[in-house]
Amino acid sequence: MKKQTVAQNNTGFVLMEFLIYLFLFGLIFAGLFGGIFAAMETMGKNDARVMARHEGEFLLAKIERERGIASFGAAGGALMLAGNRLNNSQTFVSDFEISLFPENLARASFVLTAKDRGGREFSQKFMTIYRLPQ
Repeated sequence: MKKQTVAQNNTGFVLMEFLIYLFLFGLIFAGLFGGIFAAMETMGKNDARVMARHEGEFLLAKIERERGIASFGAAGGALMLAGNRLNNSQTFVSDFEISLFPENLARASFVLTAKDRGGREFSQKFMTIYRLPQ
């Protein structure tokens, strides 16, 4: 009897090749997810900064338009005008001060703090010098 030899075609993956490819794909996906999460975190920080800037500019404009500076006050993180809260609930006002100067000038300043999605606080100081309305 003759022995028949069958030629085998090795077209599949070897276990080592599979593990190497799995490792490389894992590195690629880990880098992609890390980059995506870093970008999302940066967007959250920028959202807090933009919100604080817009809210601060809004509050400065309200202060400059008001005739009676005695009606302003800060309590519990809120800037109040005649008992009404001016800033939104996601921001906190501290160190609010209005100073009077000669020639009907006034300076208003405050620190506005906003929180991003991660709970980190961002603070910015706002100040304006304006002429009181007659």
